[in-house]
Amino acid sequence: MKLKVVGVAGTLLIALFAITLPAGAQVGSTTDILMGQVVGTDSQAVANARVEATSLETGITRGKTTDADGHYMIVFPDGGGSYRLSVRAVGLAPVTRTISRQGDEDRIITDIQMGRIATQLATVQVRATPRRGEQPQRPEPGSTERNLNPNLVNRLPVDAGDLTALAALAPGVISVPGTDTTKASFS
Repeated sequence: MKLKVVGVAGTLLIALFAITLPAGAQVGSTTDILMGQVVGTDSQAVANARVEATSLETGITRGKTTDADGHYMIVFPDGGGSYRLSVRAVGLAPVTRTISRQGDEDRIITDIQMGRIATQLATVQVRATPRRGEQPQRPEPGSTERNLNPNLVNRLPVDAGDLTALAALAPGVISVPGTDTTKASFS
């Protein structure tokens, strides 16, 4: 009787190993590791590029950002072996590639070289309305505005840093001298 128990336990142990070994092999064979380096047109590493991989079999998308050396690594358990790899970085043209596992390899190494592109940004419209009670910043119709050429200002017989003296040179401007409590100004 004791012999039968050992035989049954041995059979169970062998059956347990037979079940677990193929399962372990299956996990390793269906897990893909997508890795590589992203470089720019000058063959310099592109840091902080967004790399996204989409499994063509399952439709699942996983993504990573490249490190300072431009390297990325995306682990895809049960991905199926075929992927669409998309890489985007600021100031560079986006790149999309279709990659596949070859044979029973678990690492799919894909290096990407990105090119420069001039990106057309959308038009921005800025609108502003003056706040109530504030004086307008620009002259009103009928008033006078004058720009002084820097070369001309440097040749004048006044201190170029004294804005009151410079303003007094314009026609119609009256200089108001300063006192002990007020600064010089103009009207």
